[in-house]
Amino acid sequence: MLPVVKILQDKNLLRPSVENNPPELRLLAKQRRLHVFFVFDIANTAYDFAEAHLPKQNQLPVLIVRMSSKNHGYPANPAQRNQINDRIAEIHNHEGWNSFPPFAVDYTVGPPTYMSPRNLKTRPL
Repeated sequence: MLPVVKILQDKNLLRPSVENNPPELRLLAKQRRLHVFFVFDIANTAYDFAEAHLPKQNQLPVLIVRMSSKNHGYPANPAQRNQINDRIAEIHNHEGWNSFPPFAVDYTVGPPTYMSPRNLKTRPL
């Protein structure tokens, strides 16, 4: 996570906490296809695991970091932000009620299989 924090700080996209420390980052999901995508929750106090699968529930701000021979960090445009937020909601739904972040989705060995998505089971009490 350290390179991500450094890139975001260098681009002035990451505000330090009150103690002048980087804000808390929590890995939410990792998805592998041709590229590997990591989604971090950065100091989000509005995250609600119980409703994170619902469409449009978690409309989080999105910053994109691309790491290659040159590293880039920038705010997502509205279409990218919506796509990423929708995908995170889908992953929460697919993983079910008994799985918690960080989620790992791997397409390199074929389509993933989900045994008990949230939309097929009622929420446990």
